[in-house]
Amino acid sequence: PERCLRVVTWNVAGLRGALGRAEALATLRELTSTHGEAADVLMLQETKLQPQHVAEWAPKLLALLPGGEGQWDAHFACSTARKGYSGVCTVWRRAFGDARLRALSCEPLQVDAAHEAGREGRTLVLRLALDDDADSGAARMHLINVYTPNSGVSLERLGYRSGEGGWDERF
Repeated sequence: PERCLRVVTWNVAGLRGALGRAEALATLRELTSTHGEAADVLMLQETKLQPQHVAEWAPKLLALLPGGEGQWDAHFACSTARKGYSGVCTVWRRAFGDARLRALSCEPLQVDAAHEAGREGRTLVLRLALDDDADSGAARMHLINVYTPNSGVSLERLGYRSGEGGWDERF
């Protein structure tokens, strides 16, 4: 039977904290287990990492996945607008059945560099090729990981989110 590429999204509400909680670790194992319908691509939101934290926490995350760093890759987008705020991570398996998932690129989707939205680490575009041979006419796909801003409990960021020139319009 044909296999479908499985993509899972998860708001971890802080990656460092999640990797220290037993229930979050159990969820991660369940999502990526090699039994059943495991994720091939994992899109994490609200990682809350700063750029300098990625080198320490990316290997810790990958080590928890089946096969570890040898079978998975990860890219991060971090907020440079505020410390410990927003951020996304896209993680993918290097193998897909007998083929391989080859990342052509994984970069933030530039919403607007001059606007706060472009500095909050809220998007990653993963461009993948699925192939048996690097020179083959590989099937290609683009997956976009987005952590959309919340308007806030008292709607203090409603204008930022949906007002003129806000996130929704720029995205």
